[in-house]
Amino acid sequence: MKRYATYALCLPLTAALLAACGGGGGNTTTGPAPVLPVAAPITTVNGTVSGWTGGASTVELLSQPTAKSATNPALASATLNANGTFALTLPSLATITPYLSTAATGSDSTVSGSTACNGTRTNSDPSALGYSFGSLSAGNNPVISGTSSISTSVDTNTTTATFNGRQWVYSTKPTTFSGSVVCTDAPSGFTFTTSYNVALTQGWNVLAVAGTSIFSADGKSTITTFSYAATTDAPSTWYLVPVGAQSLQAQGAAARFVSAQATFGKLLGGHFGF
Repeated sequence: MKRYATYALCLPLTAALLAACGGGGGNTTTGPAPVLPVAAPITTVNGTVSGWTGGASTVELLSQPTAKSATNPALASATLNANGTFALTLPSLATITPYLSTAATGSDSTVSGSTACNGTRTNSDPSALGYSFGSLSAGNNPVISGTSSISTSVDTNTTTATFNGRQWVYSTKPTTFSGSVVCTDAPSGFTFTTSYNVALTQGWNVLAVAGTSIFSADGKSTITTFSYAATTDAPSTWYLVPVGAQSLQAQGAAARFVSAQATFGKLLGGHFGF
């Protein structure tokens, strides 16, 4: 709402007019304070599973990005249509309360199995509790939200894979994450650099996740970077996580691309920081 100001102008026409103007003085009135727009709360994940051929099924948000079990229940579920579309209502605070946790600082929990981390990740409100996810189960198949691409450099004989995806984070309080952390993935020994620049609101938030992996010619070394930033809610495309090519040492550009997708899936399937 715009603020309006009305000014009484005194013109030297007559004494009466001057008197009406209070002897040449001016009065200023203001309207109500402007109302800033408030973003609509995020309540639903609207998505499409790319290339889905499993027919009508179910999409589920599991408490952990592993196989469904008695100790890893579904926190939310929705119909997965034959064309791959779905609308998953995000779970309530009451549903996710048993899975809320405090955010770690100075370390990175996005890489499952990380054994050594260096750097600093700060959280402006350490009392904030949260829950996050970046993968769903579509007909018992893990899917992640994002797109991948690959390019090969002839000059350096390296292969670069990039990934852009999303992650959903619930926070009990407004808080801001910032900083950068370098961690070592225990199974492979490769390093991952993760950067944070995220201001979370109370409730559900959507984060943009960007990743890059650069593979050496023999596929035995890689440089991987990952970053998180707040973004707006919008329909998302989901992809099946490749299985059977989990090793980052897979040979050939195509194999390395599948390996990179699996790695990004592992990173995205992990938790943002809660």
